[in-house]
Amino acid sequence: MTNQLLRRVIRAALEPGRDSRELVLSASADISGLNYAFKEGIHTLYKFKPFATTFDEEVVRQILVDNEIYFARADQLNDKTELQIRHEITGDKSDPATRAALLADLERLMREDSRSESFIRAQLKALETIDLQRAEDEATRMSRERLRLEFPVFSLATKNTEALHWKEYAADFTGLCIHFDSTSFDTTSIESPFAVARRVEYMPARPTIPIPLDIEATELARRVGLTKPLSYIGEIEYRLVVCKGYSAGIKITGQQGKFDGRHIVGVTIGENMCAPQIAKVVAMAQRRNPAIPISIARRTPAGIQISPYP
Repeated sequence: MTNQLLRRVIRAALEPGRDSRELVLSASADISGLNYAFKEGIHTLYKFKPFATTFDEEVVRQILVDNEIYFARADQLNDKTELQIRHEITGDKSDPATRAALLADLERLMREDSRSESFIRAQLKALETIDLQRAEDEATRMSRERLRLEFPVFSLATKNTEALHWKEYAADFTGLCIHFDSTSFDTTSIESPFAVARRVEYMPARPTIPIPLDIEATELARRVGLTKPLSYIGEIEYRLVVCKGYSAGIKITGQQGKFDGRHIVGVTIGENMCAPQIAKVVAMAQRRNPAIPISIARRTPAGIQISPYP
């Protein structure tokens, strides 16, 4: 199967909805059954960040001052197995009806692209004899490569009192954690885009992506960006995923997301952050009106204690 033909086959099974490099993510009106943060009683979500280098400082400044968050691609995440989806052709691959369904779906996609009749006939003829198992394997390979560069995510924690998060993601208490309000959401008037972050699910095996696609955009987002292996089951993580029909109230340009800064409701600094760095965080927080409240996380025999700073 040529790459050109295969891309059209898998387009039916994987479409992140990035028709342009700039879009506004919109919420699905049907939110029943979805594990959004606001539905699960999560009032605040947290983003842990290091704050040691000039680069670290700029990333934090963009969040606290410019109201911009960065959506990471699969190849930028800590777990390199992230977004390693697998395609599965729906139906018995030896059944002529399965091939007929694929041909019909491919023809629909090409007509949506306004392809010429001669082009459509040539592509359909190629699919008439292709080995479907090979096509399924190649679709998986190509989609994984595509997802390495697309379908970015923004991950959040549910607590600012987890020692492992401070150690791994905030450079052993020398960094900080930013608090995002996630309490309220309305499908017509978005109160907080972070309220519709969705909980990551932990599974023994990643769910497959069907060809042809017969699932909604929110389910596609769940299967692609909201599942992780059981080895991570001790974590509680929520994510925003750049996907058509998913999330709300964030304007995406490239991998940057612009949001209403009022949804930042606090900053917690680690106990090992040095005085000059603390001063920089305080200065950023005080540029807001009202100023962002600052607290400090300290290790105690009873666990992590959060108290106001100074």
